[in-house]
Amino acid sequence: MAHPTWPLYDIVIRTPKVELRLPTEAEYVELLTQADERIYERTGFLPFHTPWPGDGVRAMKFMYGTRANWQPDDWHFTLCTFVDGRIVGSQGLVAKDFGVVRGVSTGSWLLPEVQGRGIGREMRTAVLHFAFAGLEAVEAHSQAHVDNHASNRVSAALGYEVTHLEGARFGDVRAESYKLVLRREVWEQHPAHRRNDITFDGLDDTLDWFVAGA
Repeated sequence: MAHPTWPLYDIVIRTPKVELRLPTEAEYVELLTQADERIYERTGFLPFHTPWPGDGVRAMKFMYGTRANWQPDDWHFTLCTFVDGRIVGSQGLVAKDFGVVRGVSTGSWLLPEVQGRGIGREMRTAVLHFAFAGLEAVEAHSQAHVDNHASNRVSAALGYEVTHLEGARFGDVRAESYKLVLRREVWEQHPAHRRNDITFDGLDDTLDWFVAGA
């Protein structure tokens, strides 16, 4: 049954390993209670532009903002990742002027205890499938700290190319990030994306939420 007030809840992306969907408020709180400074301790650097894990108020404001400010020409689809019914991370899909530009950006994070199991690659593969096969995107952008070896390995495995390095603030220090792009023609031909086990529901009734005038 379609959600009566917020149909984006009806979108679910599935693979044999993960399920991506909007979290309920209770599920998001559950995730945040587990997302603390251990993320930084594991990686050895600040992996996010905003150090919000461990700051529940900031994180909740962010989540509410993505919904309150949603427009078909400026949206931030903040999905969460579930493995065997347990919420373990967040996978975002972002676009501005998508109806014209047809470009998206992705960003994600995982709880420390589930890192290193291929879940990060699986959830990005899933959201890319939604973007390219569902929304008919022509390019997907990403970025990662130069020392974020896990993220950069996933990007390389999925066919991204590095376009340039860019300075960025991470906490109180200057660092550098790779800017990356995955183009549609690469996605279509790349072995990592030739899969028939990724599905999504709910897009037919919500396409005009993503593309102005659809």
